[in-house]
Amino acid sequence: MRKANITEILRQTTLAFCIIFLFSCARIQAPPGGPEDKSPPKIIYTIPAAGTTDVALDTRIEIRFNEYIKKTTGAVVLLPPVENTKIKFKGKRIVIDHAPLTPNTTYRISISTGLKDLRNNALKRAINIAFSTGAALDSFSLSGKIYEGFFPAEETRVHAYIAENGEIPDTLPLQPYAVSWTGEN
Repeated sequence: MRKANITEILRQTTLAFCIIFLFSCARIQAPPGGPEDKSPPKIIYTIPAAGTTDVALDTRIEIRFNEYIKKTTGAVVLLPPVENTKIKFKGKRIVIDHAPLTPNTTYRISISTGLKDLRNNALKRAINIAFSTGAALDSFSLSGKIYEGFFPAEETRVHAYIAENGEIPDTLPLQPYAVSWTGEN
């Protein structure tokens, strides 16, 4: 064979291998082996722990899950609001950096049903974590069902406000007292 033919065959073979290599490496999928992950992320621990009182005003807030979670804008709310709050998603953790907390105040962290792990498994119910910078924790709970038409609403954000003297005001304050989201049911 002539030298030009051998060079051309080598060039075409190399090109074919490069194309096969490129298309076989760029697959984004779950790793093979084992059962498919269909369970939503679960909280392993929180700092501060739910129900904790006398929390230091400069405490860094952290929520750790059992698996990696996706960054989800608007899925985490800290109430009452704190200046300079930054919510960061870091692998299996959500970290909330903030200005100093207010003394003798109960804070609530609400996490939306829109929060998902890397396999798109969403929380089935919103998560609410309360802690206090004072000696007591305000007891507050909100339960019920929200409907859109005749069907239960899914992933709907619900705000709770305090009515002064049992009266519902004409205009609502800018910040709700608490926030949560409806789940699957």
